[in-house]
Amino acid sequence: MKSVVVTVMFLLPSLAHAIGDCEGEGARLQPAGYSLAGKALVFTGTVEYCAQAKGGAKKLSVPVKVVMGLGGGVRGRYVLPEKGKATAAELSSAETHLGGAPKGPAEWAKEEKALGKLETAGLFNETKTKLTSPNGACTVEIPTTKPARGSDGFDKTKLTVLVKAGEAKLLSRGLGWTTPNGPLGAVIFDAETGALTVAWVVTVCNGGPPPGTFGPDDGGDCYEHDKPSVLTFSGAKVKKDLAPCFAAGK
Repeated sequence: MKSVVVTVMFLLPSLAHAIGDCEGEGARLQPAGYSLAGKALVFTGTVEYCAQAKGGAKKLSVPVKVVMGLGGGVRGRYVLPEKGKATAAELSSAETHLGGAPKGPAEWAKEEKALGKLETAGLFNETKTKLTSPNGACTVEIPTTKPARGSDGFDKTKLTVLVKAGEAKLLSRGLGWTTPNGPLGAVIFDAETGALTVAWVVTVCNGGPPPGTFGPDDGGDCYEHDKPSVLTFSGAKVKKDLAPCFAAGK
């Protein structure tokens, strides 16, 4: 059976937040491409951090990449300053906000070579291959629930991945909670293995005054921080459930 991959990029706009006096440190990430051969997906973005400078603390940022396996788990974190080697502050901040010790440009060059050319077609609301089934076009949706107030005082919404053939629901699984305006990620079908991989970004509030702090009309100020996640659904049942959409690849 021919391998068929469909990728959809769902990206909801993020709310901008005011950053003053070095508030709101964190990582801002989004999927940049994937490699089926390398079984990995690359997230790219920046880490924002504070550094002491004349006149007070200053907000700086450094480019970063996070490589995750299509089956889940972080394979590598990389700090990629525009010039020279990463500073101690850049490495320390990246380790804090990416959840582990990062590597530098030399190590990324080796990883990039091993991954080969990243597939980017299909990101940003396009599809690489349009699949149809006896019940109609196959679609992937990421519906969200109505925002609910979390324990930290900020609103959150629950994510679900929903695969449909026409109006028939083939698969529905929960992906957890994120801020209402957090970015989502890529959905990858592989008809050869019958696997469905969902890569998304959970956006959380990394501090900031919650709604109501300065009065009843105060909407709060969520300092957004992105956490990349990958989840693969596989096995005989998943392959059977998604078979109508895979028929186009036979």
